[in-house]
Amino acid sequence: MDRIIAMAENESKHRHEMKKTVVAAEIKAMESEAKDTRRGQYCGLIIGVTALISGAYAAVNGAPIAGGLIGTGGVLGLVSAFIGGRYASKPSKPSNPSSPTP
Repeated sequence: MDRIIAMAENESKHRHEMKKTVVAAEIKAMESEAKDTRRGQYCGLIIGVTALISGAYAAVNGAPIAGGLIGTGGVLGLVSAFIGGRYASKPSKPSNPSSPTP
């Protein structure tokens, strides 16, 4: 009887340690994902500002159409990337296979 209780206690300790390991790994993964997201946003900001400055420079120096296209294209590209990325990253709701379909 004591042996069974000792085995159950050891199993409980093992499960608790495994759970701690899993939680620590999940936290580390979320922190890494947050850093990647922030890095991507900084890069997007740099690209957007560069496109606007380049477009303004071209427009001021005698190429207003090219400047407008460069500035607008850079901003529209970033906006579409952010919107597309936001919708792509949202998980879709799983369908419930046990619910009856009409």
